[in-house]
Amino acid sequence: MTNSNLIEEGRYLAKPTEWGITKTKSGKPNVFIAFKLEATGKNITWFGSLNEGKATEITVRTLVNCGFKFDKLTALERSDALDTKTNVSLTIEHEEREKEGTTHTIARVSWVNKLNSLKADKKDVATMLSGIDLRGALMAEMMEQGVQMQKTTAIQEASQDFDASDIPF
Repeated sequence: MTNSNLIEEGRYLAKPTEWGITKTKSGKPNVFIAFKLEATGKNITWFGSLNEGKATEITVRTLVNCGFKFDKLTALERSDALDTKTNVSLTIEHEEREKEGTTHTIARVSWVNKLNSLKADKKDVATMLSGIDLRGALMAEMMEQGVQMQKTTAIQEASQDFDASDIPF
């Protein structure tokens, strides 16, 4: 099935417009970043896995590429968690998906790179991220890219309903 609104495959300059933690169909936490393409004004969302291994490395690199400067993923709840003024390069590829017996082509963000080189409830974020500690990976990637890290304070993380400083990530 052809979709006239389908974003063509290729590389695009884009800026993050929205981000956060959401759940996969299986209930696991993942990161999302919505982007607005500079050339077309169209929007597309990237999803990053928090499963251990290479997928997490890609998620960490993508966050830092988008201006993330904090030591904990709970900072994704902040409106300034990512840099909305600096473009990144998105690689968009097409993927076939089957739904209700019909095959559809979708545009998918496969890579988010620096140039030249549905949000969960706050309580759910704390629960979903429990036991996931990416501080070391985030710090290492920021050091490698020469990014100055900002430490997340308990006051920045805390909501009225829970104390996020007790969460080990």
